Amino acid sequence: MKPIAIALTGASGMPYALTLLQELVKSQEKIYVMISTAANTVIAMETELNLGSNTKVIEKNLTQYLGAKDGQIEVFSKNQ
Repeated sequence: MKPIAIALTGASGMPYALTLLQELVKSQEKIYVMISTAANTVIAMETELNLGSNTKVIEKNLTQYLGAKDGQIEVFSKNQ
């Protein structure tokens, strides 16, 4: 399987995005996630999930929340 890149913006619908990520985790995909500050805010508002503000913390929290394997999810900031 090829790795998949997902960009999360500030648009509404984060429960759908998290469901997609859960399905990708189940299929053993390597997932690269780009998440905007606005997306992080919308996730907190729509799901009460606080991912944090640092890319490594977001990566750790997403991995734990989605039940992913270590290294399966990699989070990038706008500066990377």
